[in-house]
Amino acid sequence: MRNCGSTAASQGVDTVVFITLGFAIFPALGLGGDPTWGWALLSIVVGQYLVKLLVAVIDTVPFYVVTEAVDTRA
Repeated sequence: MRNCGSTAASQGVDTVVFITLGFAIFPALGLGGDPTWGWALLSIVVGQYLVKLLVAVIDTVPFYVVTEAVDTRA
């Protein structure tokens, strides 16, 4: 739960900041592409966030197995 909880919080902030910068703010400043706003931007943020959470859930068990193995050897 610790791994997923910290990932949920940090990836939420990361996703909102970087998707907004990359798809809305920088293009609006003329730094490439057409800006994306509204529901389109929200759907990109939600999609990216869900993928990141899914990966966190999938990698939780292997993460703790490897961590336990390393701690046991130390």
